[in-house]
Amino acid sequence: MTISYPAGAGLLSYRFGLTSDAEVMICTVGLDIPVLDPDPQGAVDSKADAFAAAVTPANISTGYTFLGCRLQMGPSTGGGATYEAPRSVVGTADPLALPNNCAFLIKKITELGGRRGRGRMYLPPFVIDEADVDQNGMLSGATQASLQALVDDAFPLEGLRLFHDDTPSPIDPTVITALLVDRQIATQRRRLR
Repeated sequence: MTISYPAGAGLLSYRFGLTSDAEVMICTVGLDIPVLDPDPQGAVDSKADAFAAAVTPANISTGYTFLGCRLQMGPSTGGGATYEAPRSVVGTADPLALPNNCAFLIKKITELGGRRGRGRMYLPPFVIDEADVDQNGMLSGATQASLQALVDDAFPLEGLRLFHDDTPSPIDPTVITALLVDRQIATQRRRLR
């Protein structure tokens, strides 16, 4: 699937490292630069700072590090600049983290109906103890509420956009009105080595 994003918008990647995994983990969301900050570097810095303020070392399992954000500017056909906002928030929490092929499914909600009006991203499992997920991969209500509060603080909605595939025809990025934590965890089977 090809994602379409216009000039003035970009793909924002939140980057995470794990000491036992050489591959950087990412979760992505669209970003409308003029809405947030006319300066792309300022925009990516503000998103990285918001995440680092909400997700402190005490919220991150030992072994995980929030590495900051990367912004790839449009157009999606190439030629856009890349902006970096490196951070190093090293986890100090004791919980036994879920296996790294697990992830929390975050639903991107917009005012559009249908499948093209929804999206999702996968947040690495750096924040919840394995004991808080049952044998069917379901979070307890309290754990889901706690994770939702963290997501609300870590991902301010200002400027966030849902990009769409370019078939049958491109449509403008859509304003994301909410990021909702799904009660069931997801797995990233294709990312296992």
